[in-house]
Amino acid sequence: MSKPQAGPELDLLIAEQVMGDMIARHRTIQRAYSTELAPAWSVVERLRRLGWDVDIKIAYDTGDGARWTAMVTDDEPMISNGVGHAVSIRGPCSERAETVELAICRVALRATDPAGVVSDGDKLLVAMGL
Repeated sequence: MSKPQAGPELDLLIAEQVMGDMIARHRTIQRAYSTELAPAWSVVERLRRLGWDVDIKIAYDTGDGARWTAMVTDDEPMISNGVGHAVSIRGPCSERAETVELAICRVALRATDPAGVVSDGDKLLVAMGL
């Protein structure tokens, strides 16, 4: 599955799925979440209101052009993993991109995925039978 690219289609997904703007599709002017810093930062603020901790870092360029990493983590709710450790039900998940705005948008889509398949740790939960 290819990663979403910056532009109006991604901006619409962010408006609807992350920001909860169900009439965004009917507007002629969209906020440029994936290409402008101020709208992207409003996505970070929205994630924080939803209970996510957001960490944004500049990364080493490994040759793929991705210079920014955005990661979300959630300390609550926690469940037991059966061996005395608690793990988060959702998260953490991270995304890398060429721009900070795109990294924020990509991780926001994963964090708010209504299917619930958002976590880099999902395989661990499945392996634990949870």
